[in-house]
Amino acid sequence: MHLFSLKSAKVRAGFPAFRERLAEAGFSQNALAATLNLNHPAESPDVAVLLRKTEEPTPYNTFFRLFVLGVTVDVDTARKAFSPTVFDRLAEARLLVPRNEEEKDLNGVQAAVKLVPYEGFYCASDFSVRERGGAALSGNFVPGVSPASVTLANFTIRTPVESTFDLGTGIGIHAMLAARHSGRVVGSDLNERALEFARLNAALNGLDNIEWVTGSFFEPVAGRRFDLVVANPPFVISPRSRYLYRDGGLSGDGVSEHVARGVVEHLNEGGYAVMLANWFYKEDEEWDTRPRRWLDANGCDAWLIRSADAEPITYAANWLKQTEAGDPERYARMLGEWLEYYESEGIHRLCSGALILRKRGGGANWVRSDTMHAVVGTRPSGDHVHRIFQAEDYLNALPSDETLYDVHLQCHPDVTVNQILEPDGAEWTAKRITLGCSRGLPFGGDGDGWLLQFLMRLNGTASMRSVLEKMQRETGDTQDFALYLTVVKKLIRSGMVVPV
Repeated sequence: MHLFSLKSAKVRAGFPAFRERLAEAGFSQNALAATLNLNHPAESPDVAVLLRKTEEPTPYNTFFRLFVLGVTVDVDTARKAFSPTVFDRLAEARLLVPRNEEEKDLNGVQAAVKLVPYEGFYCASDFSVRERGGAALSGNFVPGVSPASVTLANFTIRTPVESTFDLGTGIGIHAMLAARHSGRVVGSDLNERALEFARLNAALNGLDNIEWVTGSFFEPVAGRRFDLVVANPPFVISPRSRYLYRDGGLSGDGVSEHVARGVVEHLNEGGYAVMLANWFYKEDEEWDTRPRRWLDANGCDAWLIRSADAEPITYAANWLKQTEAGDPERYARMLGEWLEYYESEGIHRLCSGALILRKRGGGANWVRSDTMHAVVGTRPSGDHVHRIFQAEDYLNALPSDETLYDVHLQCHPDVTVNQILEPDGAEWTAKRITLGCSRGLPFGGDGDGWLLQFLMRLNGTASMRSVLEKMQRETGDTQDFALYLTVVKKLIRSGMVVPV
């Protein structure tokens, strides 16, 4: 049985007017953030407070109650908010349904899907456990735009490409984002119900350059190659497969390994793959030992990013709270099952993060690992990721580190400086100086006055050596050039300083 009825041309013809009504009402990403007023993406909203805040029957409040809170709205109020024509089209598409379908109760209407704006798109999905009143989720549950979705979107490089593959597309958000800068896009999922949502979202947002295919991992695109692959696979490390979106059915971190190894065969030369992953490590291992094995001699440059590192009980609880919150007994039982599984597998710690690969032949490939715990956020970082790959290419091609002394360098315009001043007699003294980035990834660190003067002079017109020598002549303060060589390498690797 299909969730929606999208075959009618009359239904699809009503979507532009629906989008227009949402836009006119101010149903935007920023407006929702202001209404929800959450301090963290994982925080649960206070429904009682939100119902109070949205009591006035304005179009925005009506849409918020229907599509975000999932509550019943009076039919007359809903028809006025949507306009009678749009209301009828959405009812025909079964996106709006009577409060009690069995009794054909026409006094109240509910949304059949959750709908939220993200990056200029309207994204339909299932309502969560909380929004369903604690009811258990089905195995083919389809989540919406999550913190993981945002993280993957922010890591993705957005240069124009001919072809993109979105593995594990879910509601299709990454395929839709890629459709803006790709000639053609393929989105795949094993969950047919997820693909119904993806087709709905593509139609709702007026996109026609996406092909939707059903299948597991790379099976639907066997023999095909792409310029960009994005993947948010079911990577959670769990004892058994319960939800298609979460549990991939392979033992341990097998899903992440399978995608990391398999994606190489589906990349064109110079193509990028951006994927989220979870993996574990044992007491006698470094955190990046296992994923580095997956990347060994694969013909790709690779950047491994760890964003979180948790003990088993914390990892298990974080995932189970999302699905089992409505049944405390089931939650406790499943928590015990997960912990027993980790103990039997000798799993000591579990990591969350991302892998970014670029296929490059004709020379030795590089692999780097970084920990960035603040990376889960809302800043698009594709340009910064691209700059990191350029920086690694440059540094790996240098004959020696000392070559940098004679290179012209430039401080990137996104670099920011923060100072903490404290009173010192009759003056204010800088007690701490930190460097950061106004856009992109959260690289940063402490600095001092000498480093700030050095960075200010890096304008691309002089070599590192000449800048340091001039500073020494002007200040009379001698600094170890070797120390600055180390600092400059770190700044180049973070994209904060760029060779000219």
